[in-house]
Amino acid sequence: MSNPEASCIEPCTEFAGFIRERGLLIGDNLPGEAELADRMGVSRTVIREAVRGLSVLGIIDIGNGRKPRVAAATAFPFVMSLAHATQTGQITVEQIWESALAASRSRRQRLRQRCELKPRRPSSSSSRIRWVSVRTMASA
Repeated sequence: MSNPEASCIEPCTEFAGFIRERGLLIGDNLPGEAELADRMGVSRTVIREAVRGLSVLGIIDIGNGRKPRVAAATAFPFVMSLAHATQTGQITVEQIWESALAASRSRRQRLRQRCELKPRRPSSSSSRIRWVSVRTMASA
């Protein structure tokens, strides 16, 4: 018995790669079903499923009578996935918080390291005035 999810994963991944490789931006139109099916060597039915899947994930925006477009990213798919994982016992809320705190600590540590780097002093006197002002404001 074939797995319909598995048959959609590769076209979804390829479709998302198509967007990335061409540097498409939010609102840019994507090719129609027939062109995508030819490029990927799959049926239009598979492309339709991939389009629906990518739409649900918020990667593309679809509407009746028009080609799919690149969508603006949202947190919805991520939030739904985490909610599902917690509700089905795959992960705990505590594990999510621990991961978030670890990421936050890591980010703060990287920022501290960047702030410890000594910037070069500007050579002109007008730049030097701005440099001193910024340094004074930062230490206040």
